[in-house]
Amino acid sequence: TTNSTSFVDLGLSASITPSATNSKVLVQVSQYIYGYQSDGQPDCRWGYQLLRDSTVLNQVDPSGRSLGVYSDGLGGESVVGMFMTYSYLDSPSSSSSLTYKTQGRATNSNLDSINANASASDGQSTIILTEIGA
Repeated sequence: TTNSTSFVDLGLSASITPSATNSKVLVQVSQYIYGYQSDGQPDCRWGYQLLRDSTVLNQVDPSGRSLGVYSDGLGGESVVGMFMTYSYLDSPSSSSSLTYKTQGRATNSNLDSINANASASDGQSTIILTEIGA
């Protein structure tokens, strides 16, 4: 759980060691994530990204209105939950161990928290790495 405006790890990661430098890695992610906002604060979005080690591979632009909590400004709380489910085909050009992980951030302090869960009660999150030979 975070309300950081800087990207932080969301607790979902996996590692793989390709057998050849020309192998590709298919990354399949399904992560349950939701935002909570109290007392009708102005709308707030969150960003989400996939990394290989420290390299950003894919990012949901947090400046757009694609992900977030939107309030009517009339009070009360707002909660938005969803699965981020996607595939990414990576060409790492490496036969060393690689770690893939997800990160998220709030765009402003109006968002009380972003929650990402890997428990069955809150939505089962998974990351699957598959080596694809060239």
